[in-house]
Amino acid sequence: MKVVKKTVCLLCMALSVLFTGLSVSADTFDPSQESSSTSISTRAEVKKWYYRDNPTTGKREMRLWSVTRGIWLTEWKPA
Repeated sequence: MKVVKKTVCLLCMALSVLFTGLSVSADTFDPSQESSSTSISTRAEVKKWYYRDNPTTGKREMRLWSVTRGIWLTEWKPA
């Protein structure tokens, strides 16, 4: 049992010594190296029409949904 404990302890110490010598460096941002292809551009909002048959009136209605923002843009109106 003492041999196993000693071996595990030595292994842990060896690994800690080995990994403390490693260093990690992060890249720094240099704006002069930024290419023009990474510029921000505006895009059109994606919209989708939804249709339903109104159960109370029996008439077809439509409503506009913004896929981009996740909100209704209009109320139900006759199609």
